[in-house]
Amino acid sequence: MNSSIKQAKEIIKNLLKNCPEGYCYDLHHSKADYHSHDEDCPVLKRYRDAINEAEKFLTLDKAISEE
Repeated sequence: MNSSIKQAKEIIKNLLKNCPEGYCYDLHHSKADYHSHDEDCPVLKRYRDAINEAEKFLTLDKAISEE
């Protein structure tokens, strides 16, 4: 495996291990992302989607490496 890819995987692992859970009131909201208290937070959704994508990548990459 390319050393740059290995390094990128380690960086992603460290980010995932150290990134906070994330709560709406902790995240910056641009004007387009303002919402009421009873609506889902679009910023938090994008944040969690990105974390899930990174976790899937690491899982997929691990499965491919084991083949």
